[in-house]
Amino acid sequence: ESDIIFLDNSITDGGEWCELFNNTNCKNRGISGDITLGVLNRLETITKGQPAMVFLMIGTNDMDWGVSNDTIAMNVREIVQRIKAESPRTKIIVQSILPTNDCYGLFTGHTKRWQDVALINDMLKTMAEEEDVTYLDLYSRMANEEGKMSTDYSNDGLHLNGEGYKVWKSAVEE
Repeated sequence: ESDIIFLDNSITDGGEWCELFNNTNCKNRGISGDITLGVLNRLETITKGQPAMVFLMIGTNDMDWGVSNDTIAMNVREIVQRIKAESPRTKIIVQSILPTNDCYGLFTGHTKRWQDVALINDMLKTMAEEEDVTYLDLYSRMANEEGKMSTDYSNDGLHLNGEGYKVWKSAVEE
């Protein structure tokens, strides 16, 4: 009941949340390659523990699979609604999807849709307001003036480096 869950894909999986926050209650539930339907399929394992908080960021890999922006936002809404129903005392923080950058020529399925990220985040912010959960904008902290992931925070255009995780940590602490 005191657990703080970070739920996502490889971007979350790469974070050492217990070390970043010096808190053993921080649990990393990021799975590399995960998509919104994957989170929906494993959500019961999260809600069964009735965690104190869930930091949710999911949808980047859906873009690689060609899932529409509307479907990504709809699936995130379903995740939020299920957490609320199955673990009503859990505080939910919906985090924006992070920007991507195609300058490295890597992860092209993700990075070619870099312009969609801001559109999806607009939908997620609206959904969070409608569902009365917290929205945490990480996108604007990590995007460059063009709207792509700043090269200060990533070495491959998709995943974060140490500086990127520090920015994320700062946003969570605020």
